[in-house]
This record gives sequence, structure tokens and C-alpha cells, in this order.
Amino acid sequence: MPAPAPARSGLPLQRLLAFLDQDPGNAALLADAAWAAFEADDADLAADLLARRAGLTDPSPDLVNLSGLAALRRGR
Repeated sequence: MPAPAPARSGLPLQRLLAFLDQDPGNAALLADAAWAAFEADDADLAADLLARRAGLTDPSPDLVNLSGLAALRRGR
């Protein structure tokens, strides 16, 4: 199975989360932070960020995939 795509921004998770404090409704930022959280082995945070983003716009296929990967990692 191919490795998941890296966070599009390439920024570290903590920096993305700091940006989200300033702009909590930014769908692109939520997606980047979800990828970064998953890559940092924090599937719970990735799932939480994806849930927040789901209320804003329909998920892209890569985010549906990420949601599934996070669920698998969480044992769900």
C-alpha cells in the first residue's frame, strides 16, 4: 500500500495547530493539519480535525482515505 501523501503545506503539526487557533474554519488548513497529525501518529487528532472539516465542505477522495486510515489506526 502506498504511503499517505504528506501534509500539503509541509509545515509541522504544532505550527498548523497554531494557525488553526487564528482561523478555525479554514478547510484547507484543517486538511493539512489532519494529514500532519496522522503522520505524527496521532490518529485521534487527525479524526477530530477531519470531523471539524466535514462540517465545512464535502471531503475530497484523499481525505475520505485519510479518515479510513485514521479509523484503522484507532482500531475502529
